[in-house]
Amino acid sequence: MLEFHSIFAWTVVFLNALAGFWALTSVRVARLRVPALWWTVIAAQAVVCIQVVAGLVLQATDDRNATEFHIFYGVGAVVAIGIAWMYAQGSEWVKERREMFYGLVCLFLMGMALRAIQQANAL
Repeated sequence: MLEFHSIFAWTVVFLNALAGFWALTSVRVARLRVPALWWTVIAAQAVVCIQVVAGLVLQATDDRNATEFHIFYGVGAVVAIGIAWMYAQGSEWVKERREMFYGLVCLFLMGMALRAIQQANAL
């Protein structure tokens, strides 16, 4: 499980980077606003959740203790996804700038994943 968690962390980083840059680029390049963009954004956020669940399983079943900040970044990323989704549902501003908003959210999640990786490597 530790090997999966370590390798899958980079999937989280790269998929969120792809989704974030694609969404932000589509702000200026309208032909990039295709349904596949939104499936990529959903997948990028789903892999964050999968990674956090894997970390929780690892924490519960292994004798390894992650740093408080490593756990903070994982839980914070899931909370950020929920907050972003709730905010997007009620905000006219976001509805008019959906690609920019979700592009920035994905890049934020990428940054959270990079910090979590850094904290894990500090053990």
